[in-house]
Amino acid sequence: MSTNPHNQLSLFGPSPARVDSLISHRRLGSARSKSPPNSPRFCVLGSGSGGNCSVLAIGNIAMLIDAGFGPRTTAHRLGQFGLALQDLDLICLTHLDRDHFRPIWMSLILQHRIRLFLHRWHVHDFQRLPLAHEVVAAGLVQTFDDQPIHLHADLTSHAVRLPHDEKGTCGFR
Repeated sequence: MSTNPHNQLSLFGPSPARVDSLISHRRLGSARSKSPPNSPRFCVLGSGSGGNCSVLAIGNIAMLIDAGFGPRTTAHRLGQFGLALQDLDLICLTHLDRDHFRPIWMSLILQHRIRLFLHRWHVHDFQRLPLAHEVVAAGLVQTFDDQPIHLHADLTSHAVRLPHDEKGTCGFR
């Protein structure tokens, strides 16, 4: 995301010294005018067998890393971070286990035109989900591999393949 190593975040979260500067309880709209323009804010909305989801907001971009809770639960937790579902621009998936991505998101992805990023090894599993063909036809799915992932005009990430089940999972830096 940045060439400055102190601004890099990973799936595993920020360093403890950066937590206070990354988490804010203001609405993104008001935070845009009061925070430095590209100051990252990161929060783990939940992590465990019941669901996994984190949010990263940088400037005008808001993204989820995984969507392992339903939209209603995620909306409530995003609200505590100062965001709403309609603020989301994209979702990056580590893998498609149900605790990392719930298919109930598919209709919301279509409705709000949220871009979805997933590794090419997970495409076959994604195509079996309800509404997958509609999400793909709407141009909302972007696959990635081991090359840099261009998430937004000023936001690039790199996937790190990690062992997990037969297909593996991704971390992001």
